[in-house]
This record gives sequence, C-alpha cells and structure tokens, in this order.
Amino acid sequence: MGAPTVDALIDAWEQGLGASPTRRALVLLRAAHPGASADELAGLTLGERDVSLLKLRVTLFGDHIEALGSCPACDEELDVSFDVSRLLGSLPPAGTVVREMVMDSCAATVRPPTSADVLAVLGEGTLENAGARLLERCVTRTAGSTDGGAPAALLDRVAEEVVAADPAARIQLGLACAECGHTWSEVLDVAGFVWSEVAAWARRTLRDVHLLARAYGWREADILALTPRRRAAYLELVTG
Repeated sequence: MGAPTVDALIDAWEQGLGASPTRRALVLLRAAHPGASADELAGLTLGERDVSLLKLRVTLFGDHIEALGSCPACDEELDVSFDVSRLLGSLPPAGTVVREMVMDSCAATVRPPTSADVLAVLGEGTLENAGARLLERCVTRTAGSTDGGAPAALLDRVAEEVVAADPAARIQLGLACAECGHTWSEVLDVAGFVWSEVAAWARRTLRDVHLLARAYGWREADILALTPRRRAAYLELVTG
C-alpha cells in the first residue's frame, strides 16, 4: 500500500466530514487504494477493511500507537500503547469466507458482513433490530427455512460463526488499571480511531497552510506540495 498524497488525504477528510463511520472508512480506503472501485472496497469484509485501515495508519503515522483510556471500575485515566504489527500478528487465522452450519434441521451458509451490508441496513431508515437484520443479510438458508425470518437462536450461532470467520472485525485489547488492578477487554474501534488521527492531522496541516499563505502569499497547492521537512522549516521561520 502506497501512502496517499497530501491532497488525496485532505480531500478524503473533507468528504468524510458529516458522513457515517462506515462511509468515512470507505473514503479513507479509496484514498489508500485509488485503483480500486467503490464496490470492491465496500465488498471487503469488515475485518479486511479494518486491517487495511490499520496498515494505512502505519503508512501515515507509524507502527506504534499511543492513546488514552479510562478504567471502568475507578475512572482512572490510563495510557494505552501497542504496535499495530504485533496486534495484527496476534489475531487468530481467519476461517473460510463462507461457512456452513446446521442447527435444528436448518442448514445455512454464512459469510462475514461487509461495509455494503452495513450501509444497506442503515439505509432502511431504522436502527431497530439493526444487528439482527445485518446478520440475516449474511445468511442463505438452504434447508428447513421458513418465511418468518431466521430464528433468534440461529442468528446467535451466525454471530459466533461470523466472529470466527472474520476475527479482525472485532479486535479486543486487554487492558489493566495500575491504580485499582481491574482488568478488562475493550473492542478497538479501528475505523473511528484511524479517522480521528487523520482528522487531527488534516486540521494541523490546514493550520500550517493558513500560516504560510498569510506569511508568504503562497497558494494552498504550492504549500501542500512542499516536503514535510521543508514546510516545517518555513513554519519555524514564521512562528519562531
């Protein structure tokens, strides 16, 4: 994966403003994979999407991540740090994309959900039972099916199969509080985290553009075309 150009990343940030988390994730993926079609990117499983976003994060900001969290037991603030490479290496191997399961004479094929599935469910206009409707999109009943929808017990099994088939879609971090000793696991919102870092970078970059344009009268395109080191040198002259 090559690094997106500064212009492409700024454009992705602008397009993602006000968009849903899923659409923001796809906007970032398009910046990282300009040769891929929108349908191709939306068709990635959620785990494939999040792995790609983490690799984009490494390309843009490095392998090491430092963040802040809080203990659910005592509210103590804690530092969270990890390396993306080690995190991805710790994930269990993905199963087959399509899995077969049988429960109470109801046979079904199950596939992990994609961003396209999430957008389709959200496009139905209601969040009621959104999780069940998302799982139902991933099920093709081949025997013992009814017109009344998939049984709740079957959907519970489907959820288990989806996690097993696409483990990167639900990455959990093991955390511990040094203050009270409490330990817990927390799901990493990959798309939200990477977006927040890109948004912070975009705001810093636009601030740099503002300062240099005001000081030298340069165009935005000319400032963004500068290498980071040269831009930093000019900023030091302006602000120093």
